[in-house]
Amino acid sequence: MTVAADRLDRGELGPPVPGLAVRTLVGCGPASGVTVRIVDPATSAVLPDGSVGEIWVRGDAVAAGYWRRPLETSAAFGCATSGGEHGFLRTGDLGALRNGELYLTGRIKDALLVDGRTLHPQEAERQLVRSGSPFGSAVVLSASSAQEEIVAIQEIRGAGWSPVQLAGLAERVRGCLHQEFGADLAGVVLVRPGTVRRTTSGKVRRSLMRELYLRGELRPLYASAPPYAAEGG
Repeated sequence: MTVAADRLDRGELGPPVPGLAVRTLVGCGPASGVTVRIVDPATSAVLPDGSVGEIWVRGDAVAAGYWRRPLETSAAFGCATSGGEHGFLRTGDLGALRNGELYLTGRIKDALLVDGRTLHPQEAERQLVRSGSPFGSAVVLSASSAQEEIVAIQEIRGAGWSPVQLAGLAERVRGCLHQEFGADLAGVVLVRPGTVRRTTSGKVRRSLMRELYLRGELRPLYASAPPYAAEGG
């Protein structure tokens, strides 16, 4: 399903508008054997059709809890909506229902706040990779607890880049994300191929990358954000 990008960033599935940015979402199909609710994670209120919120599920296929982890079990399992529906698992995933079809949009812990909008970093990262050579893998993350200090870590293929060339590539990263998502970055970190860590299934290890960034352990080719700015850019 194709939806308007600005409406999605504001938490709803809206029809595309000619000439404006769009996003394509892949449906998961109708829920079978489970009850699905889209819930405001702050208030536990069930949201209307087409609104983006946390995905809660209930049914025989849902486990009773985590093995020997009572605190985590209490927080995630057996939850109740503000309307009094009980027994739900809070998945931590963001998504929306439209005419019975479930669409996933991201993870709560990964979501970034930009001028009151919710930016899903996976979309931004895919756009950077699609922008062409010499860009490789990328990770877009928050460098502050407020989630509004956004940094892009971008792998650069090839060797022998001059400082001026690297600065130009960093501006390409900034321009790409601003054009597609209206996001002004706090900084860009250009790194060698293989720097962006992934799981065995190919998913970006976003929490690890944030830790490496904050600890100053990425060894950048160029950077325009602390703790690297004095070194690279």
